Order: sequence, then C-alpha cells, then structure tokens
Amino acid sequence: MRNLCIALGVLGAACGDNAPPEDDAGMEAGRCTAVSPVPGPTYECTSEIVTVAADVGFFTMDAGLGDLDGDGQLDAVLSQNTMELAVVWGVWQEQLVDKRSNLQSVGGVVTIGDLTNDAIDDIVMAASSDHAYVLAGTSDRTLMPLPAFAWAPTDGVNLVDVNGDGALDLVGALTSRYRSGVLQTVLNDGTGRFAAPVISALGDYVGLYGRVATGDIDCDGNVDLAVPALNLGPMVNGVEILLGDGSGHFTSQRWYEGASGQPFLADVDGNGSPDLIMQSDMITVAVRRGVGDGSFGEPELYGVAQLGAITVGDVTGDAMPDIVTASIVEVGASQPGGYVHVLENSGGAFRDAGRWGEMRFWRHVALGDIDADGHNDIIATDEGGTVQAVHQVCTASD
Repeated sequence: MRNLCIALGVLGAACGDNAPPEDDAGMEAGRCTAVSPVPGPTYECTSEIVTVAADVGFFTMDAGLGDLDGDGQLDAVLSQNTMELAVVWGVWQEQLVDKRSNLQSVGGVVTIGDLTNDAIDDIVMAASSDHAYVLAGTSDRTLMPLPAFAWAPTDGVNLVDVNGDGALDLVGALTSRYRSGVLQTVLNDGTGRFAAPVISALGDYVGLYGRVATGDIDCDGNVDLAVPALNLGPMVNGVEILLGDGSGHFTSQRWYEGASGQPFLADVDGNGSPDLIMQSDMITVAVRRGVGDGSFGEPELYGVAQLGAITVGDVTGDAMPDIVTASIVEVGASQPGGYVHVLENSGGAFRDAGRWGEMRFWRHVALGDIDADGHNDIIATDEGGTVQAVHQVCTASD
C-alpha cells in the first residue's frame, strides 16, 4: 500500500510527517531529542504538468488519494455534498474516471486509508447525519460497503492508530456553533468495524472544528492532536493542543491563536520535535517551533497567495518537509484563479520555490508518489473536479 500524505486543509491522512513515531527514537524523559538523519543523495527536481482528469461534473467538496485496488497505483477520490463520488483509477497511467452514485451518504467528507489491514486502501465517508461508513477497497474495484457506525457530523476525519494495536482509528472534532465542542475517537478492530465513540472534551472555544493534525507532540509515545477552531465570531480563531493517553482519550493542554485553516505537525528543522504549521489567514502561513514538551514557540509568518488548500511534505528530494499551497486568487491579480505554490524548506526556514499548474480555483492539494519513483508528486483538484498533477522528475546530483 502506498497511502496518501494529504491535505489539505481539506484532505487528511495518517502517514508521512503527521504519523506517530514507530519506536522510542528521539525521546528522552518525555522530551524530543534530535535524531541524526542517515546521509543520502541530494536531488535536483524538475516539474511537468499533467491533467489527470477534466471536469468530473460536480462541485468537489473533498478529495483524497490511495491505492484502492491494490495494483500499486495511486487512485484519486472526489466527493460532493450529496450521495455521489468519483474515483479516478490510476492517477498516473490509467486515468479512468468512475462515478458512483446512490450511496448511503457522502456528506462531502472523505478520508482514505487501509482500515481492514489487507494492504488495500479504503474510503471513509463521514455522513452529514449521525453515522459514517466505509467503502472497502477491492482488487476488482467494486468498493464493498461495510456496516455504518456512529459518528456525529464533523468538518474532517483523521485516520491514525491512537491505541497502538496496528489498526487505523478515526478522530474528529464535533462541529458546534453554540457550545463548547467535543472530540470523538472511534476505535477500529482491524477489520473496518468500529466501537462506540470515545468522547473527550475540548476547551471553551465555540465554533467550527476542522480536520485535526496528529503527531507525538510531547514525545511520550502517544498520539497527540492539534485541533483547529474556526469561525468563532467575536472570538479569535486558533488551534487547541490535546495530549493523548494511548487509549483514545485526549486532554486539552494549550491554545494558540491565529489559525484559520488546516494545521499540520512536522519536524521542519530536524531537531526531533514536531513543529506546528497552520494557515494563519487567507494569505499567510504560520510556523511555530515545537519545544518538545507539548508547547510551541512564537509564529514565523510566510506570505502566500489566497489559499484554497495547504499540505506539508517533501517535494524537493531532500527529506525535509516543504509547504505546498493551492490558491484561488493570486496576490495582486486582476482576475480570480490561482496556482500551486511551494515554500521550500531550507535549513528549517522557507523560501518561495515558484508556482505550477494552470490558473484555476484550486480547492484541494495532496502529495503522493504517483509514478513510484520514490519522490512525492503534487496532485491538485479544483472546485469543478479537474485533477492536475505536478509530476516531479528528480535525479541524484553530485
């Protein structure tokens, strides 16, 4: 399985820089310590633009990447806010658009990951009512529905193994316009069947809660969360940090003002401590350095075009996480529409590395190795369902 490293403010995944550590490397007395990277080749990368799918015919609410049929190729999933989704089989080679309708409910939110431990990715669809369900990936592409399970409406779902049993679980913050929110965790038995939600209290921040970021913020071996709280009226948008106990319960720890979109956790400076990357406003990305004890430093701000989506991961071949944004309006542009931009990680700081793609209303951006050459490519989706890939062609440099 080559799972997705997604997101976007709109996409999510349990992999890459947001995944919890597999062992105790980089931990000492509950604090993070630097792990020396293994020396390797450096790469020079050039980019080419490939249109994977033209307009699929509906307004795209969410999107994801994964290998849904086990053939070793990444597939794309696009959903709309009704009962319809589209699968693009074989993003790099086949590019076959397959629409599925009359589903139980899509609700506009999809997340991709291997929930049945069969090395084939599955689709989680968070419904707009009181349940969610899984379309299990299959080698014959039938996408078999599994039993629905209790799940209150959220603006995003994350897949991460919160209790260390080897199965991906679901985590999401319950949207609340009028009261303090709650976090729900649903444990997976490894077959795609889920237990009743485990509820954890959020702080006194009334509003909409987006897709959370996952990682081991305090280096105690347990999954922790960064939860964005948005659209709070007179209150200030921000990110709430919750520390996990390894059983599915989380405790509110700190609050950081200034977030208006999807947060990410990634070690941008190589010191072993996850850092917090978040959309500060529509034209700014903020980076807060992790201290290693569950807290973060003051924000470092980077200007970008008006954001439609954001994700984090290595796209330059140096094994350091970069910031990738997809815009809907360019700075100083006389007409709407934007490009895909990369903020390249250079020694823990970021610089503008240019823009790619056609000028469109980009709403989703994801990273994945679409041609299996060992390097991430960028996959962006606009609101009309057009999918473009920024294919990275990388060669080792002397």
